[in-house]
Amino acid sequence: MRRTLVVGATSAIAYETAKLLASQGDRMFLLGRNEKRLGAVRDDLALRGASSVDIAVLDVLDFRQHEPVIELAHQVLGGIDLVILAHGELPDQSECLSSVGEALRTFEVNALSVVSLLILLSGHLKSTGKG
Repeated sequence: MRRTLVVGATSAIAYETAKLLASQGDRMFLLGRNEKRLGAVRDDLALRGASSVDIAVLDVLDFRQHEPVIELAHQVLGGIDLVILAHGELPDQSECLSSVGEALRTFEVNALSVVSLLILLSGHLKSTGKG
C-alpha cells in the first residue's frame, strides 16, 4: 500500500491517475484550491478502493503554506511514498502577452510553485529514505 500525495488533485490528469491508485488501495492525501471539489474527489476515490483519503486546501501561490502542508501530509499518511504534482493553469496566451502581471502570475503558478514544492519534497523524501 503506497502513501500518495497528490497536488492539484482536482485536475483531470491527477484525478484519473488517482482513480487508478485508489483501485490499488493507496492511502491518499489530496491538495487543491477548491475544498468542495476536493471533497467530491475524496468521496469518489474512497468508493474506488483507496484505503484512506484525506484532503487539505492549498493555494500554491502562498509559498509559506508549502512546508506545513507537506508536513501535514507526512503526518496523516505516516510517510510519503509517491508524489504527483499536477497543478497549474492554462492561461489565455494573448492575455499573457499583453499583461506582464498575468504572465508573471502564470509563471509563479506553473513554474515557481513547482520548484518550491519539489525542493521541499525532495529534501523530505531524501531524509526519510522513501519515495
